Amino acid sequence: MGNHSFHDVVKHLTQLQLIYETLNLSKKEMKVIEEMVDVFKTYGDKDISDICIEQTHTEKMVKKSKKVSFLETLELIKQKEYEMVKGVKIRINELNTPEKIMSYIEENPPDKVLGDSTVLDLKILYAILTEENREVRGTKKVIYETIKANIRARKRGIAFSKM
Repeated sequence: MGNHSFHDVVKHLTQLQLIYETLNLSKKEMKVIEEMVDVFKTYGDKDISDICIEQTHTEKMVKKSKKVSFLETLELIKQKEYEMVKGVKIRINELNTPEKIMSYIEENPPDKVLGDSTVLDLKILYAILTEENREVRGTKKVIYETIKANIRARKRGIAFSKM
């Protein structure tokens, strides 16, 4: 299939319009064709495939620009704008302190925690738990184990300080 411009589409629609007029088809169908011709005339001799590629590229750029960084997500949580946080399953507003996170992790089995959360959830829990704006990397299981290790280290630290 060769390259076709919007001018070609207008030409074919105009021919179709003449056929419809000859067949005395409804005015409603004629009006639809007239509206399409008006829209396509604005593009002129531009290649249809070029416009489609350009539009696809623009849509991808818009999707990328809407993506919120991890640090921006943490900032939203600090400002308590939980409804603005996207990509999470757990209720961040209920797990917003290290103590609440520790009890949540200790009270629930690993399968439940991993099933009820996304990677972003676990990264956020780790950041809140450690009170650092650092994004931990890895799979869900790796991040979960990192959280568990941090909780164990906290408990050991408390035990040593009470000696």
